[in-house]
Amino acid sequence: MGQKLVSKTIFQPPKGVDMVCLNNTHYVTTSNNLKIPLLWFPYNTQQYYYQYASSIFTKKKKNYKKQKQKQKQKQKQKQKQKQKQEQEQEQKQKQESESENIIVNESDEISKKTDKNKNKKKNKSNNGEKQKKLNSKSNNTRTVKKKEPYTILFSHANAESIFQLPIFAQNFVYQLKVNVCLYEYCGYPFSQGKISEKNCYLASQAALRWLNEEKGIPKSKIIIMGHSLGSAVATDLASRNPDIYGLVLMSAFLSCVKVPNRHVCIRSIDMFENWEKAPKINIKTLLIHGEKDEIVEIKHGKKLHQLFPNTVEPLWIKDATHNNIEWKYSWKLYPRLRQFIYRELPKYHENLNSKDENVQSLKIETDRENSDVNDIL
Repeated sequence: MGQKLVSKTIFQPPKGVDMVCLNNTHYVTTSNNLKIPLLWFPYNTQQYYYQYASSIFTKKKKNYKKQKQKQKQKQKQKQKQKQKQEQEQEQKQKQESESENIIVNESDEISKKTDKNKNKKKNKSNNGEKQKKLNSKSNNTRTVKKKEPYTILFSHANAESIFQLPIFAQNFVYQLKVNVCLYEYCGYPFSQGKISEKNCYLASQAALRWLNEEKGIPKSKIIIMGHSLGSAVATDLASRNPDIYGLVLMSAFLSCVKVPNRHVCIRSIDMFENWEKAPKINIKTLLIHGEKDEIVEIKHGKKLHQLFPNTVEPLWIKDATHNNIEWKYSWKLYPRLRQFIYRELPKYHENLNSKDENVQSLKIETDRENSDVNDIL
């Protein structure tokens, strides 16, 4: 039956992310009854993850807070001194005014009382009208639903485990305000089965099924993303699920045959031919590649950009290599992903929906015309 599944107690993740890994690990079964681990990072707990993700930034933030607290304390002391001076001046003025205005006219008091009674009657009538308006508004109020965050289903590279990627996932949660799901391929250290191209595809299908069934996330809210070997797994999953919201490929290759450094793939037998599947995928696609990639040359990414029929402006990073885009060039990666997720994809899907509505209206009109012609005949 393949390799035995390693229990959670044996696994010792790196320092700083041990509780994150253990508390968010799930096990999913593929269609050929193999168990694979899955890590789930929801957006609603982003503050908890963030403290593990960027320790340098937190130190700067603490120093900045201390400086602000000192400034606030100084401002408070100045305000207290000003208040004391103002109070002393007010007391002097009151004493002077009381000494001058000892005698008060009775006529003024009577006029004040009559004015108060009139104002009370007016306020009662106004309050009654206001309550009627509020009741009418409460009946017409509408409940506003919160927008659910998007979910990124990430396919990792070769010679990599999902338990090495929690900081990467946490940064995605914090920077992009999305849910992140990491899954491991069959035959890798903490999963069952043998390593093969087919088993990689089955693992991705099982992870997508888990998001649909267990978490209740529709495909229209899921963005598939893959890095290196994971780009081939992501393209295969996108070709089988045309309802997916978007597709992101990092350091993608045409096929393993055309890669000079074969260690990017699992075995020499497995082809992972992206160039065949790319023209059949109509999902909006973003390609990201380093111009100095030493394993998969950038010409692979440029050729795939031509093969995919529905691509956006790619991100070619000048000095980036195969494995340093996420951490060294994050200042370029995250803004481009934000633009893709929150601007380009919504516009594309709005246009799609409007086109579908126009097509349906045309069909209804043609059906009516045909029925009228049949009635005349």
